[in-house]
Amino acid sequence: MVTLEDCTRHSPYSDPGRHAALLGALPDDLASVCAASRNVIAHYRAELPDLPASRHFEVDSRWLEAILEVDQRRHGAGLDQPRAVGDRVAGCCRDHALFVVGALRQRAVPARSQVGFAHCLTPGFAHDHVVEFWARGRWRRANPELSPAPGAPFAASFAVPSAPFDVLDLPTGAGAPFETAAQAWRGWRDGEVDQLARLLVLADGGDGATGRRRWTWWGGTAGMRGCTRGSGCSRGPRSGVLPGWWIWWVGPGRSREVVS
Repeated sequence: MVTLEDCTRHSPYSDPGRHAALLGALPDDLASVCAASRNVIAHYRAELPDLPASRHFEVDSRWLEAILEVDQRRHGAGLDQPRAVGDRVAGCCRDHALFVVGALRQRAVPARSQVGFAHCLTPGFAHDHVVEFWARGRWRRANPELSPAPGAPFAASFAVPSAPFDVLDLPTGAGAPFETAAQAWRGWRDGEVDQLARLLVLADGGDGATGRRRWTWWGGTAGMRGCTRGSGCSRGPRSGVLPGWWIWWVGPGRSREVVS
């Protein structure tokens, strides 16, 4: 059984290694830590569409220590010192969540990543990672990529500029902006016929309204199944074990790697 104490200990992925002092130098409040993640990391598709081939390796950094190493070779400054978007480490939602999990565990705050589907991002894209952290007697969720208020530091250029909910304490339950993979799978299993359409990641030009869907990146029952299995890996004390944005799922008689 995983305990709260387990979730205060670093995994090999969340361990900042020789860059621990950089995380320790950040302000302790969650908003500042999330802002620092947006300052250090930019989404490789949404914010860095012209990323040169020489920098593609950044997306595969996977370990927090490796992400911070790339950042420090380029900047050599505190993690809250402003970086231009084009100079941030290329990553994705998984890396933002890992950054915040690492910073919270560095402060002995129980934290873990959670994979699922966000219903407040660009239409046609739902797959997302958030942070779960223990505070005031319960697990709470935060989405580091979303800005908590207009004008918040280092707002991601693709995110909702001012979300109609607290991005540092996400609502849960029916109609919540984030749905865990397990919740999505149960919904589909229980006959929610619109579930697949809501959880698709469409290729460029795909149209979720016409039914002509190209599941090039992520979608369908395979996507939910992969996310559900990934959720089991990401929520434990060794969260971050899934390598980069690769999710493994097993279909009938075969296995496959899918890019989310």
